[in-house]
Amino acid sequence: MRILKLSIYYYPDKTGIAVTNTEVAEWFASQGNTVEIITGLPFYPEWKIKEEYLDGSKWNEEINGVIVKRVRIYVPKSVNTSTRMIQEFSFVVRVFFKAFTGKKPDVIIVVSPPLTLGLIGILLKKIWRIKMLLNVKDLMPDAAIELNMIRNPALIKIFYNLERYIYANSDIIGTCGPSLLRRIEKKDVRADKLAYLPDTLDPQLLTEVKENKEGNRFLIRNKLPGGFYILHAGNMGVKQGMEVILDAADLLRALPIHFLLVGDGAVKVSLLSYAEKLKLRNVLFLPLQPREILRDMYQACHISLVTQKNSVIDTVVPGKIITSMAVGNCIITSAHASSEAGRMTIDADCGMVVEAERADLLSEAIKYFFENQKVLLVKAQNARRYAKKHFERETIMRRYEGYIQRLCKCPAAH
Repeated sequence: MRILKLSIYYYPDKTGIAVTNTEVAEWFASQGNTVEIITGLPFYPEWKIKEEYLDGSKWNEEINGVIVKRVRIYVPKSVNTSTRMIQEFSFVVRVFFKAFTGKKPDVIIVVSPPLTLGLIGILLKKIWRIKMLLNVKDLMPDAAIELNMIRNPALIKIFYNLERYIYANSDIIGTCGPSLLRRIEKKDVRADKLAYLPDTLDPQLLTEVKENKEGNRFLIRNKLPGGFYILHAGNMGVKQGMEVILDAADLLRALPIHFLLVGDGAVKVSLLSYAEKLKLRNVLFLPLQPREILRDMYQACHISLVTQKNSVIDTVVPGKIITSMAVGNCIITSAHASSEAGRMTIDADCGMVVEAERADLLSEAIKYFFENQKVLLVKAQNARRYAKKHFERETIMRRYEGYIQRLCKCPAAH
């Protein structure tokens, strides 16, 4: 099969959608398919284009069997709803011309957000008379509206009409969580068009947990002593509501508990400022870590945090929760009780769910596991067991392959 994938996020971006996009594309390429992705210049989550991609020398390259074609995009210095919309427009227009001048594929995979990228996929599929799978990673515009990023009633109506058109003209709509599927189905989408395509485990993360932290590359690299560490890793954006972590750290400052906030994103500067205001000596901000020490980073910590704003319910599934489970971390989820992240934590029995944006409850949960580390260890073991059962890569990718074959009516390429 010849597969064309369209997405604004791809390697070497290190968090969120880029990681799963890269894994999917490389898996299909490894099965003997010709896979081409048209993407933007890497900028996420720092919101700054990586310097080595500025001169155009790496805009067309092959990475692990995937043909990667990049287009220039606008990356705002100040990230808000208006500047993000300008960025998305700059990307989708260039994607169309880049794709249209290339070879006709057998099938198109469009990754949303941005939602407007679906329009380009529909236009291309109609020109080429092929079919399209829309992979919805974050439910837009619902997420933006619930976070008050879009408030204008006229604009909201435009986005919902756009969403309705894109869903109606997609051949298969895949997403990464059961609650997201249910929410999409309520938008008058036929159930037989929907596909459950969760994020998958990196098999390298499934090695046994090291009880002895000695020789841990993450601790050595960052010159950290052993201790009781709480980890939040990945994107630092609006929907994460990470202020609750700093408030919890403030409440726990008398205990030998250390918080590691690893990553980057649109609100990192404001978080740094808030931590400084609180004079927190038990919080350390670190940049994104190299992928080869990712396992060591999680294993150096006792608890992984998954935080969301209370308004975020079933519009996103944070990928970090699956990674945390795979490595064997106890998880505390600070989110709405009906959120996908909360449901997964409860189903896996891998930690505790507390009400979103409640630092008092988050600090109490952390203190409980600090004082009951035998319970913490049981929750960590439950996490690994659940991850192996539900997110094994080969099983999920074979299911994905089946949907693609159905769309282009091709036999599997092996």
